Amino acid sequence: MDYLKKFIMFDKFITPSIVQIVFWIIAGAALLITLFGLLGALFNGEFGLFFLILIIAPILILVIRIYMELILLFFKIYEKLHSIDERLKKNY
Repeated sequence: MDYLKKFIMFDKFITPSIVQIVFWIIAGAALLITLFGLLGALFNGEFGLFFLILIIAPILILVIRIYMELILLFFKIYEKLHSIDERLKKNY
């Protein structure tokens, strides 16, 4: 019951869980697109494009990961500030 109250009053956030799921969906899609791009470059004999895709794919996933971590950072900051506030209320 306490969990439901926290959820309704926006004391419990669902976005951090959703962000993790969205990251894995986007990363999986990026890997599939990369695989198809690599196969297409190989079959067409475009080896320059093949190596370019090999360089860009990890960078793309890293950028997506950094963006998702920045979103989660706001929630971590909120949690820390909330715990500090609770400790201050308890002491005074």
